[in-house]
Amino acid sequence: MPVWEYEIGLDEIFKPLHNEQTNIIPLKKSKVQKYWLRIYALRIESNIYIVTGGAIKLTKTMQERQHTQKELNNIDRCKNFLVEQGIVDHDGLIETLQSQ
Repeated sequence: MPVWEYEIGLDEIFKPLHNEQTNIIPLKKSKVQKYWLRIYALRIESNIYIVTGGAIKLTKTMQERQHTQKELNNIDRCKNFLVEQGIVDHDGLIETLQSQ
């Protein structure tokens, strides 16, 4: 049975990008880890994510390869953009989307 037929919340799929990760701003870097394929996202709130990209990761750290370093940069650029726009929660995201 495909995974989408189960009721699984995104918080059960996405895991923190770094185990020691703690932020004052609630946006958290996250990943889906299934074999080598990684999907990277920012967690806005419980079960609400903005996907920033993905990569095939074969090395221990993301800094070891150019394509995974690029994904780290994408996450940081997205996070900085959201903070600059005042989007740090679900309500801020909805407000911004509705005003465009």
